[in-house]
Amino acid sequence: EDGECPEFALIRELSEEVKINVIPPTEMDVIFEKDLGNHIFKVFKARYHSGEICAGEEIEWIKLFSIEEIKAMIIGNQILPKHAMALTKYIFGF
Repeated sequence: EDGECPEFALIRELSEEVKINVIPPTEMDVIFEKDLGNHIFKVFKARYHSGEICAGEEIEWIKLFSIEEIKAMIIGNQILPKHAMALTKYIFGF
């Protein structure tokens, strides 16, 4: 949303799209950040608070993946490049 801080956007989107609530993230929870010129792509590590994961109105279905499945998708170029960069940093530490 216009004028919304990234931390609040994360809380709102998770609540709307997958019906869970997370503990408000801080700058210490940023695991990846990239300036794309017209906006900043920022990925947070979120801590679950409450709710049960289910598809919101704009989501058709949800699937959870293991770390091993995510690694295989990164290696197989099956994840969007910016998302793959963030996940690589989080999972592999670089």
